[in-house]
Amino acid sequence: MIESHEVFESRHFTIEKIADGVFAVFHRTDGWAISNSGIVDLGEFSLVFDTFISVQAANDLRQVAEQLTGKPVEAVINSHYHNDHIWGNQVFDKQAKIISSIATRELIETEGQAEYEWYKNNSASQIEELSAQFASTKDEEKRAHISTTFSYYEGLVETLPLLKVRLPNLTFEDRLSIYGSEKTAHLIAFKEGHSPSDTILYLPEEGVLFMGDLLFIDFHPYLADGDPINLLTILKELEEYDVQSFIPGHGRIGSKKDILQEREYILHCQLTTKSLIEEGRTEKDLQYLSVPREFSGWHFPQYYTANLRHFFQKYANAPK
Repeated sequence: MIESHEVFESRHFTIEKIADGVFAVFHRTDGWAISNSGIVDLGEFSLVFDTFISVQAANDLRQVAEQLTGKPVEAVINSHYHNDHIWGNQVFDKQAKIISSIATRELIETEGQAEYEWYKNNSASQIEELSAQFASTKDEEKRAHISTTFSYYEGLVETLPLLKVRLPNLTFEDRLSIYGSEKTAHLIAFKEGHSPSDTILYLPEEGVLFMGDLLFIDFHPYLADGDPINLLTILKELEEYDVQSFIPGHGRIGSKKDILQEREYILHCQLTTKSLIEEGRTEKDLQYLSVPREFSGWHFPQYYTANLRHFFQKYANAPK
């Protein structure tokens, strides 16, 4: 094994050693990884948690994993079906097992396929639109957010001609443990959190929890593809784990304080929406709301309105 500082630098991510044989891989906002990843040396082989959105970033990830551990990557975990966590699957050797929950594999084949078709048809036009938005605004904060989204679509345009979506070939229902000679990795799937199915990677001996998109830090979480109220319950449960290092799907390494902050964000969205409905406001009024000060400066600010809209549709259509 070699130290993380001795690994070549990727334009797509940075690496931080969390514990012996455990590395968190954090996406650069101007790169083509888009989400975070993880590398774990289990002993005779290594494991990778999530594989990014682009083939280019995933190739760097595979090379780094092999350099850091000196072992082949034989287990690849897909935390959930969203493209920024699974489209790099294809770069790993065929003997590597791609592992997910049963529901996640099914979602990659269904909603994921529809997502693939949309991005194939629309990514180039999205870049043109973002370029025009960037040129028309002088606000530096807006420019920074536009640049982050631009990198997302830029990576898609570059990777789609190379992309072959590789499905998981090993699935589990609720829990799966992977035993190596040096470490044991526990996979636990939660239903209806950030997405219909989200898998975490728990390393109890090392006090490390890779949470995928159940946790965003300094990024607005995306709540509209899951059940935010159930997500609150999941986060409360994970907060009780004996863990020192919480690795989010997006953002820096976190602590229990960051889980609490996401819970407060979700409750804010819920209560704000209920208040708007009680005031007789309509869904169209959401576009005029500004991001509150306590969440300002976070990446993905466009998700704030999307999250309020998700709650609005839930409560506005609920039986009286």
